[in-house]
Amino acid sequence: MPQTVQFGQPKVERPEIRVTTRASREAIDTQLDLEKMLAAAVFEQARYFSAISAELLTQAMRVFRGSGSLAAAEAFTGDLWQHIERTAAIFAATRVLGRARIRKEVGLPLEKGRAEFAEVLHGIGVEDAVAHLRSLPVITQEDWRHLLRIYRQPAFTAAGVENRAALEALRDLVSKGLDKGWSTQQFEAAAEKLLRKFQTEAGSLRTLWNTTTASAMARGREEMLDDPEVKKVVSYRLYDAILDFHTRPNHRALDGGIAPAEWDGWGVYGPPNGFNCRCTLIGITAARANSMLASGRGFDLTEGIPAGAGPDPGFGKAA
Repeated sequence: MPQTVQFGQPKVERPEIRVTTRASREAIDTQLDLEKMLAAAVFEQARYFSAISAELLTQAMRVFRGSGSLAAAEAFTGDLWQHIERTAAIFAATRVLGRARIRKEVGLPLEKGRAEFAEVLHGIGVEDAVAHLRSLPVITQEDWRHLLRIYRQPAFTAAGVENRAALEALRDLVSKGLDKGWSTQQFEAAAEKLLRKFQTEAGSLRTLWNTTTASAMARGREEMLDDPEVKKVVSYRLYDAILDFHTRPNHRALDGGIAPAEWDGWGVYGPPNGFNCRCTLIGITAARANSMLASGRGFDLTEGIPAGAGPDPGFGKAA
């Protein structure tokens, strides 16, 4: 069963990301990082719906009684924009966490005298975790502001998805209640139960949070892997898939693929390669790359892509 983590009130179900020992330590650590940032996104979803649920319930009751209509997202302007800003900060912090994780993986210290890399979102508040990540010396204040601007659009899109999901669920509930001849009290109890779900679990929004945080993490890792200092240490990249029964065949086919950091194909075949993708791109040394290729523990992507390998059909890479 998924575990729960307390970030204050309310108590929020933390989505569980399955990992396996058949993945590298780097891939497992990345998945655990994503679990933490996913928990932050789900908590922010809970906080937002906690703020707007009373108004949504009032509107739903009016509709059930035959008057009024359910409002679009713009009706909750103040709460909506605060939610968008906080969600953008979580996405930006996830990207920074990807950068910091790469430096830890390759053994490069963060700047002397500055905050060291630490495991985050483990018993501390979301805002504190975001503040810690933005203080790490893998990002400047100007770069942080730039990332916030980038992620406001995905955050705005995510808020729209959240609102549509809630409104559609309430509309369906109104239809169900009318068809079954519920009393006002019965409908109110059912609507309250439905809205509590948006405050306590990811529900139908799980894929949204999984994919957006995974894309932000992948971009952060990619940026640090392209850093000249990092390239001096790890000049090759290894595609590492989490190999279990959830792994898609086209992702599994890329597992063990190796190519130089400069290979153009990483823009197409580098993760994430679909919704809920758990694959990771790892920086490795030239010596390790040559050893893996010589022993058959990896294959050269520059010599050919395995049949059927690549992104899921119709999946677009995030900017």
